[in-house]
Amino acid sequence: MPKVLIVSPSAYLYGGVESILHDLCAILPSHGWDAVLGLVHGRYFHNVDRYIETFPELPIYPIRSNFPSRASRTKAIYRVIRRLDPDLVLVARIGDAYEAVGKHKELYGKPRLAMALRGFEAQYLVDARVFEPIIDMCITDGRLIANACIKLAGIEQQRVVSLPGGVRLPTDIVEPRETGELLRLTYIGRLQHSDKRVLDLITLTDKLAILGVPFSLDIVGAGPEEAHLRKELSKRISDEKLRFHGWVSRNYLYSNILPNVDCLLNFSPTEGVTISPREGMVNGVVPVISEFPGLALEGQFLHEVNALTFPVENIERAAHCVCRLWSEPGLLSKLSRAALTSQVGKYTQGGSMLEWANAFNISMTMPLKISKTEIPSQQHSGRLENLGVPPVIADTCRFFTGRQPVPDDPGSEWPHGRIRVTANDLHLLKNFSDNIDSR
Repeated sequence: MPKVLIVSPSAYLYGGVESILHDLCAILPSHGWDAVLGLVHGRYFHNVDRYIETFPELPIYPIRSNFPSRASRTKAIYRVIRRLDPDLVLVARIGDAYEAVGKHKELYGKPRLAMALRGFEAQYLVDARVFEPIIDMCITDGRLIANACIKLAGIEQQRVVSLPGGVRLPTDIVEPRETGELLRLTYIGRLQHSDKRVLDLITLTDKLAILGVPFSLDIVGAGPEEAHLRKELSKRISDEKLRFHGWVSRNYLYSNILPNVDCLLNFSPTEGVTISPREGMVNGVVPVISEFPGLALEGQFLHEVNALTFPVENIERAAHCVCRLWSEPGLLSKLSRAALTSQVGKYTQGGSMLEWANAFNISMTMPLKISKTEIPSQQHSGRLENLGVPPVIADTCRFFTGRQPVPDDPGSEWPHGRIRVTANDLHLLKNFSDNIDSR
């Protein structure tokens, strides 16, 4: 049975990407692939031991770097590849893995390199463009990212597959929602404003109060904005109508949260084919969701068909959408009924896992891509390397002098990307998404 090594952060226990990776580890063996989850470890944010305690059933292999430098991190990944000898490495948000796989390919003619692009972000597309000569397969979260891989990163079309995360279908019969005494709202996801705009919840509740919409709010997730959200929302919503659940298991979500809400809110400025609103849909919950780039292209969240949509940052429109669910007779029931049947084929858990296995199989039949990748010279780890000091000596000097850098966040400890993003890269990406959406 061929083996795939999935290289990923350990700082994040829950989320859309984590849900996909956990499904891959559990289900791929039934489709002929052995899967190992190679999680990076660090002193500050990335903790493999905590991950194992939380998910003891997963086949986890730790990746530990001796020093907090790019050279040491790359070497750590290379050692694990050498030890486990996978047929394919799937890189999910660990930028140093590309060089490690490329080096191993040069020496031993394997493994193949697959890149998981699960967000429409410049960092991942810039990495894809630079490492295109060694990327055997790109697996994207939706058509917009797939198109960008082909048009902006130069990946061959036959090596790009659009595979949204699959949602599990409910086992019990679900009835469409009907308007009750109050509208039951939920937010599910990371409580972070920079990429989720979660603080828009505060503005939304103010506008709903002005509109006279009676509602409750269940918040599922955790993140840096949690304390601020609790403080501000508790001023606006009574205790019996405001509940913070933290992260919960998928079973708990399906049995205790989704059956008891009517509307799921999403404010994100960028997404792939986001999972939690689709999990809500198969449970009869109606998304009120931002029009992030690619939403129309994917065709999963259809305004006034199975969801209501609003422009990113336009909370006035978002509040109006929520108000419509409360005030327009039959609208909630109509959208809920359509949402129940919206997820089919590769958008379901079973269909998605089958397509992942097929993508891996296809990559194994294509010519192996081996090349010496030219890395921009300004990508050194620190001043010593810039002065020409070999990385091993630089690491040792920093260790004995106590000058090892302290990371600010998980992405500083084990960077999600490898290549520096420029203002021009951001401009190209915005133009690309604007043109796609306008068409």
